[in-house]
Amino acid sequence: MNTNKRKKQAESPSLKDVCEIALLYLEKGLSVIPLRYRDKVPTIEWKKYQVEKPTEDEVREWFSKRRNIGIVCGSISNNLIVVDFDNRETYRRWVANLPETLRLPLQWTWVVETGKGYHVYFYAPEVVRTKPRLKEGIDIKAEGGYVVAPPSIHPSGKQYKFIQGPPLHDIYLLTKEEWRLLKKSLGWVEEEEREVEVSEESEKVLSEEQVLEIVGLLKPYYRKGIRDFIVFYLTGWMRKAGVAYESAKSVVELLAKGTGDEEINQRIYVLDRTYGKRGTPPKEEEMKGKTGLQEIIEQQDGEEKALEVIRRLEEILGVASPFRDSIFELLDYEKQLYAVANLRRLVVARARRTERGMVYKERVAPVAPTRVVVYENPLGGIRKYEVTFEGVTLSRPLTIGPASIEDIASRLKAEGLVYHRRLVDDILSAIVNAFIRKGKAEIKREIEAMGVYWLDGELKAVRYDVKAPSREELRKALELLDEIASYYEHCLDRFAFIVKWGIIAPFIYARKQKGMWIPWLYLYGTSSTGKTTLGELILSIWGVNPEHSKGGSSIDTVPRLGKIVSTSTFPILINEPGAAITKPEIVEVLKISVERTISRGKFIKGVYTDIPALAPLIFTSNRIVPNDDALIRRLYIIRFTYKERISKEKADEFNHRVKPRFSELEAIGRAVATLIMSDPSILDIEWEKTAEIVLRQLYSSVDLTPPEWLTLTYETEEDIYEDIKESIRAYLLKKINEHYTRFVGKLIVDVNTTSIDEVDFEERVRVVLKEQLLPYAFLRNSLDGEYVYFTNELAKELTCAIGDIGGLKSIAELLNWRYCVVKIGKKAIRCATVPLKQFIDFLKL
Repeated sequence: MNTNKRKKQAESPSLKDVCEIALLYLEKGLSVIPLRYRDKVPTIEWKKYQVEKPTEDEVREWFSKRRNIGIVCGSISNNLIVVDFDNRETYRRWVANLPETLRLPLQWTWVVETGKGYHVYFYAPEVVRTKPRLKEGIDIKAEGGYVVAPPSIHPSGKQYKFIQGPPLHDIYLLTKEEWRLLKKSLGWVEEEEREVEVSEESEKVLSEEQVLEIVGLLKPYYRKGIRDFIVFYLTGWMRKAGVAYESAKSVVELLAKGTGDEEINQRIYVLDRTYGKRGTPPKEEEMKGKTGLQEIIEQQDGEEKALEVIRRLEEILGVASPFRDSIFELLDYEKQLYAVANLRRLVVARARRTERGMVYKERVAPVAPTRVVVYENPLGGIRKYEVTFEGVTLSRPLTIGPASIEDIASRLKAEGLVYHRRLVDDILSAIVNAFIRKGKAEIKREIEAMGVYWLDGELKAVRYDVKAPSREELRKALELLDEIASYYEHCLDRFAFIVKWGIIAPFIYARKQKGMWIPWLYLYGTSSTGKTTLGELILSIWGVNPEHSKGGSSIDTVPRLGKIVSTSTFPILINEPGAAITKPEIVEVLKISVERTISRGKFIKGVYTDIPALAPLIFTSNRIVPNDDALIRRLYIIRFTYKERISKEKADEFNHRVKPRFSELEAIGRAVATLIMSDPSILDIEWEKTAEIVLRQLYSSVDLTPPEWLTLTYETEEDIYEDIKESIRAYLLKKINEHYTRFVGKLIVDVNTTSIDEVDFEERVRVVLKEQLLPYAFLRNSLDGEYVYFTNELAKELTCAIGDIGGLKSIAELLNWRYCVVKIGKKAIRCATVPLKQFIDFLKL
């Protein structure tokens, strides 16, 4: 039984196929939207795509994940209508009774087999509204609706398939006569004035007092010759405000009847058209270009009165006019001061409300904002704004941002577009907030930095085009990777480890968002061993070389380091970090950045803002290695020795034959991104295993045998702790010799005429300790021999000399000494202790 069910299930189309088909629909002028896989529910707020088509980038991002395809019907898709037959029997009966005139159009248009029935696509000669349940078994999908399109998967598991479709067929454009016959064949009896659905947003019911006040405000200006314009501007504003149709109709009827307007039916027609009940409703872009009610009132009663009427209408309706009327925001309740953006005169001013109306006090700027976009970063931080200004003195619109309000005001000052510098910040802030509060601003919730992030429970690529490479591109790139591996045969385990880390690198931040961090890379050792080339290889895989390759000076201060790690989630190569890696303040930020999503905080314009730790870093160094124990544990330290130097001949050959082709490696990154974005759960397992699985799939997908080096791993450098031990030994030996020479050696030479070199080394150590010449060490006898005790001052001195090792206890553990509490007089202190003989053996080479 289960086997039969599985046989009926459609094989899921590949992500690449679905994306290409969605782009084909877009190319044919159809507005597409993403739907949940095996479902009919949109994954986005899709209403905007009824008035504007998505971009190619949006389509690629949507369908980089497993999705069904939706096609938006109606005017945005060339007046597309789709006849939806719920079952095969209804479709067959309709075809059997089809008039001869419609048989040819049916043969020339798209027909799709759905889960249970059929979809028939046509272009109508007019805008048609969706007709759900036209009759039993038949729906009409048109303006206000969408359909599920091939190769989507029906909830039942069946695939939507073309019976007739591209490339052999296009959607047929019906003539008016064919459209009339089609409606008749479907049993569509249409009234002369079509009733259509009112927008879900049109739910605001005006009170009787509000209706009367609106009529009272406009009645003095409702005159012959401009009545249609007033009704058009007013109803367009009410529709934008979400006012219910019946409330809007009450306003229009009362306004017409109260002024003796005999053409009330014409005014109702304008209302019906605006609300989409007759004809084609005006689009928002069309309304933006109109001057609006303000101009009509100004011509009859002056600017002051016009501004007051517009201000009061704003208060009643709750949103700003969609036309070029002024925007207001109250600044001072007691003094009745307002910030005003006059979109007709294109000025920004401060005004006072008086009995006469709105009276200007100061002209703040000779330009006005005509478009405001608000950028909200889901990762946190201050909001930014993009504001477009227009003015009589500007030859073209001036767009500033994304930036803070203060920065936008500063730019206006620099452009010489501010008349009152003291007021501009407050006035501009008020007007921008008025745009937002009154529904005139665009709100964009997006991240500025390129990369991959977990957002709203989904793994999303931001400003990075997840586009699968062709099979040939991927095969060529993988063959090049194998060729590069042949140059690293002397250290193939390290090559494999670094490549696998690089494959996962752009997803390290996404893992941190889920509490799983990965150490960064630190490649150090002799020059000419190919360390930097390995870093460049990783950058090339992700197509970010050379812009992500930096020098050590780029991180030598905390602000510079913060800027680097917040650039993107893609890896950044730091060549020769130099002394920066030893600076305590840099070390602290690095330690935080590896583990956490935030690197640091800082005040921006008086606001505390988090700086994200997005990018993982790859360090390469010939000389300096970190000496902070906590930082060491957050890095994969990979050593390259003198013996592993690459000969000049081999390096020249590599630079001539291989390195110029590094750009081909980007196909690997695109393939990796496509694969991981389609199944983000693969990131939840151990990172090296994830990389190996992904690379094996890539090799297999182009019929290449996965190379043996994929199975290799590398135990990261443990010798670094031996280096720390040696640094401690050298430091203590130096201090013992210095103190012995300074305080003891002179006495021995004067009294015994014996050379310092002739004094036994063990005796030197004993003398220095016994005399307590080292402030942090002393010698004590016990039942089982002599012991050296070190206080916490040793840890402090070593931190200054060689770096933080993690305190005295960490030093004791590293050197295999004992950490204990010792009583000195009446005081108990914590010490690291070691037998004298063991200590002397440690100091000797």
